[in-house]
Amino acid sequence: GNLPLGLRCNTWVVPPCLSAERAEDRRILPSEDPACMGDVGGNLSGKERDWDSEFRRSAAMPGNNPAERVARDHRLFLLWSHFVDEAVVTAITGKGGSKRFLEIDRRAEEGKLSSEMGHGGSKGSGEREASLLKGLLADENTIARDVDTLAKVTIHFNGEVIEVASARNVGDSPGQWPLGDEPALKEGIRALNVHGLREHVCHAAPWDGGEGKDLLGELLASAEFPEEDLTPPKLRWELVFSWVQHLKETEKAASLGLRRKLRLQCGSDEGEKALREAIGEDRWNQLAKLNLGLHRCTLEQLMDLANRFYSDVAIAKIVSDFESLELSPIDGQTLTDFLHSRGINMRFLGRLATMSSKNLIHIHHLCVQEMIVRSVKRIVRAILARPNELVAKASALASLFNDLFGNRKAVWDWIRRFTKARFGYEVSGNIADGLQLAILRDICKRCGVELKAKTYNFASKSPFKASDVISFFPVIKCLQFQSTDARDLLEQAKGLLDKGKLDDAVLASTSALSKIVAVCGSAQSACCANAFSLLAVVLYHTGDFVQAAVLQAKALAINEREFGLDHPDTIKSYGDLAVFYYRVGEVDLALAYVERALYLLHLCVGEQHPNTAATYINIAMMEESKGRVGLSLRYLQEALKINQRLLGGDHVQTAASYHAIAIALSLMEPPLYPLAVQHEQTCLEILDAKLGPDDLRTQDAIAWLEYFDLKAQEGEGATECNIASKGHMSVKELMDFIGEEAEEAKTKSVGGKREAKRKSKTKREKKRSKTPDSVLKEQRSGSSSGSCTNSSGEEVDEVDVLVVQQRRKDLKKKVEEPKGPVAKVEVRVEADEGGWMPVLSKRERRSSSRDSNKLQEAREVVRQVREVKKKPVVQKDKKEEERKEEVLNPHARLFHPKMNPNAKEFVPRFKLEVE
Repeated sequence: GNLPLGLRCNTWVVPPCLSAERAEDRRILPSEDPACMGDVGGNLSGKERDWDSEFRRSAAMPGNNPAERVARDHRLFLLWSHFVDEAVVTAITGKGGSKRFLEIDRRAEEGKLSSEMGHGGSKGSGEREASLLKGLLADENTIARDVDTLAKVTIHFNGEVIEVASARNVGDSPGQWPLGDEPALKEGIRALNVHGLREHVCHAAPWDGGEGKDLLGELLASAEFPEEDLTPPKLRWELVFSWVQHLKETEKAASLGLRRKLRLQCGSDEGEKALREAIGEDRWNQLAKLNLGLHRCTLEQLMDLANRFYSDVAIAKIVSDFESLELSPIDGQTLTDFLHSRGINMRFLGRLATMSSKNLIHIHHLCVQEMIVRSVKRIVRAILARPNELVAKASALASLFNDLFGNRKAVWDWIRRFTKARFGYEVSGNIADGLQLAILRDICKRCGVELKAKTYNFASKSPFKASDVISFFPVIKCLQFQSTDARDLLEQAKGLLDKGKLDDAVLASTSALSKIVAVCGSAQSACCANAFSLLAVVLYHTGDFVQAAVLQAKALAINEREFGLDHPDTIKSYGDLAVFYYRVGEVDLALAYVERALYLLHLCVGEQHPNTAATYINIAMMEESKGRVGLSLRYLQEALKINQRLLGGDHVQTAASYHAIAIALSLMEPPLYPLAVQHEQTCLEILDAKLGPDDLRTQDAIAWLEYFDLKAQEGEGATECNIASKGHMSVKELMDFIGEEAEEAKTKSVGGKREAKRKSKTKREKKRSKTPDSVLKEQRSGSSSGSCTNSSGEEVDEVDVLVVQQRRKDLKKKVEEPKGPVAKVEVRVEADEGGWMPVLSKRERRSSSRDSNKLQEAREVVRQVREVKKKPVVQKDKKEEERKEEVLNPHARLFHPKMNPNAKEFVPRFKLEVE
């Protein structure tokens, strides 16, 4: 693999050693310096290879069953990974052993601004028909058979568009390489570091920026917005494939009469004949085997049906997935990947932003952010396309960033007109506070711009200078090859996990991982990271926390090496690994990882995102286990505000926030069970309305509510009742009411130093009550774990033991601090008798007739204390006392663990050793 983390530059901000303005002052990174045995990485060989013939020969291998497809995909993956690295290095540096077998086409970026900029439109009806047929006939072999797409790479670098493809019919072919000569198998997986191919901007002398401002102003003044309609959006074959799958599911669920109606709704003999002539007999027979009635439609009818599915089903389905948090993008690139995987063109961003403006505020903001980034990307590429010096381009980029974040009229007029013409959406406001870094990061990563690492004051008039633009790096676009069988197994494992079928989920995720490793030839490939991460989550829910942490650490190492620190997959790995470390008892290590995930989330998406709220809840649970319940409550309250603002007050994730707050309130000193009851009741109402009474999370909420209600009835007092009457208070109001600040003021003004010393000692002697999570776990697991044994050998329920202990505490407190006239009664401990004895003065004994009622009350208190004292005390095992309390983690998604992680014990059937 690559050299240790930190030596390789794989982000959009350069390290200080590369930020020097003079070239002689820059120090190249050791991982890129040949003197230190470094290079740009990648699977490079320096030998000739006939790419086209090998691609076609490998794609022609049989793929009729899973074993044959694994063998074919293994050879194709090694060939594809070698081709991509060789194509990128050869196109940029001009060096490479296979240059003769590559077709390299160079052209300049668009030098003028226009609403038609980009390559998202369809080039003609022939391209749309080809995509339609590809989606209709897609199967497990579709990606592997598409040689033209596999053997093609597009590079955007410093104002140029470089398209590299395999050359055909070159002659004098070296023949097919043996499988053992593949660079990935001989030298191991080495990620290509495209930042090592950067082109530095040499700021030899101070630059006034005049030429850069003139260049930007000229581009904006010459922008064109033609009145005629734009090129129709490109039809993606993934959309047609989703449509076919939707038809299969609909027909499977429909009755026999409805099936016939669906098949004959637009078919005819004339359409069947026209389709035969248009696509040929072989393709028509494949389409007829689907038995969906599509073979009786013309191409125009099929196109209309696909477009209808696009507008009526596909976009609504992805909005539903966003609402359920099944898909949770955190930046523009992940949003683009999610839409493209469903076949949705980015030209529909405006409609998606409109549909998510009410119930999905974070998706709405992300869509608007992506439209702004795509608008600015056109300006950046037009600037880089100009034949100016690099320093002039850097000055123009600095002026662009200053105008963008300074809300200057010229730049924002272009953004509004472009988004209106391109996406059909009117951008009303400017960039919100807190999102400047997220937008700047997206622009730099999309356009290949590296900036100096420093603090940028966006509130100033000109936060950017020409010297802040350090270099330009290539942006690579190509097909990501993967095993279709492994991808289907991963999706199957996710579905089984959501349904709670853990045994089947373990089997499916393990099979997917083994298949991916067989295809890639190594467990260190980027394709293995998702499989490691999913298997870790599944094992986590089975209770194997140690093995889950081991597998997640593997996924994190791969993501750091392949994608960098601020990639969404890397951030997710940090968050998941933190939860796993927390479950095995490494709380300090877990806090270090989760705080890094939180920092990167703030950098990439800001604070207003459900993933940020989930990270707040994770931090709160970890701080809670350290005894800092007050700090935990502040995190939980902030998470609740974010979820209510973004997802609404009736969302499942909002219910998780209420549940986490209820647990934290039960762990306060003293426990605030009545207030915990109110929060848990709100959680139960949401879960019952959204998931139904049979869902596992709803049943857990019922059990928690019963427990909190029982504890509240046992410990009814003035303080708890007053707090409960105030409803859902904010953290500040809650802490003020509890009396942290009021208690300090009272101690200083009334009690004096002696009173303060006594109260601090009493506070230190208080012991934390047992975590409710472990109590419920013992209740669920039966008599073996739900009961304890006292000194007499009798079984005693754990809840009864807690009730006894709590009653002792309450009675002891009542005797120590009696109210009203009873305050004259002095109570002391008699060590010999082991009980509490009241001691009355002679004067009080002489006035017994007057104070008989009060004395009788004190004796009644002593009698109750003695009765509690006589009850057997549970002798807990020493190991059980040393065991750390488990706190329920309320998250339900992959990024957020399920609300009930205390499932039955499960011993996995396999073990992966740590390398």
